[in-house]
Amino acid sequence: TVTGTLTPGTSTVRYSAVNSGGNVNVTTTTYNSLQFSPASAENYDLTGNLTVSNALTGSLTIGDNATLDVVNGSNYGITLAGDWSNSGLFSERNGTVTFNSTTQQIITTGGGGAGRYFYALTLNNTGTDGTANDDIVISGDLNIDGTFTITDGQLRLDTNNPNVNTAGAVAIGASGSVTKGTGTWTFDGSGTSTWTDSTASKQDIGAVSINGTTKTINLASSVKATSVNVAASQTLGLASSGYTLTLTGSGTGASRPFIVSGTLNEGSNSIVKFTGTAATEIQAETYSVLNLSPSAAGSPTYTLGTAGSQT
Repeated sequence: TVTGTLTPGTSTVRYSAVNSGGNVNVTTTTYNSLQFSPASAENYDLTGNLTVSNALTGSLTIGDNATLDVVNGSNYGITLAGDWSNSGLFSERNGTVTFNSTTQQIITTGGGGAGRYFYALTLNNTGTDGTANDDIVISGDLNIDGTFTITDGQLRLDTNNPNVNTAGAVAIGASGSVTKGTGTWTFDGSGTSTWTDSTASKQDIGAVSINGTTKTINLASSVKATSVNVAASQTLGLASSGYTLTLTGSGTGASRPFIVSGTLNEGSNSIVKFTGTAATEIQAETYSVLNLSPSAAGSPTYTLGTAGSQT
């Protein structure tokens, strides 16, 4: 319990208590680094937001036997300037975790499955653009049940090539960036969500799959991906605001960069732009505007689909 002022400096506060009578409460105060490392299974409940004046100036570690809970109904938020490491369980509820630093941050998720998810995740690293200090590196698959916002900073998916699963809206701010890896970015969950990219050049987020429970993804800006696969019973809406879906990949057959097994709502003036530099088959689909513009020298062959719906 802290009733006065805690000046954390560069310290680490470690919770290791095991309470046979119930959960352990986490004092709401200012921490540098915070660790949860009980010798046997224990739940640790936040008692308030660890944000703003109580934001962590260091890292947060959830050890093997620990469960950190942001508390159902309270949905306390966490902001940290250091790294995140989860080898235990995180009960994300409907809380928001924000990464806010001027130096590189590493998010070690612990992989997929319950207890390894975020609900709402915000990246706001304001380190110098183009340097490692601007990077947010992902280790382990990244799963987000709510909104994913990249306000600032460079999301590095190329270091460890994780898969990314997002069930809510995805928004890349004007100062955000993404370096793609070889994993797949899957829009999952149910209902309707938006995909927004406010950067000037648009961020290639890699291989994209829309594959949830009758999931609809609507563009709220122009966007870019290496490939997009719209699975059966899923929908991609391109809107009617002149947005461009740019596909940078190449391929034929099952490797073609645009596959629609579900529904494409092309809108009235959207553009689907293929920029691949090798032989590419174009999905047999109804488009508003189709643009074939290889991004480098060479003369790739683009083969239009032969289905009757190709218009």
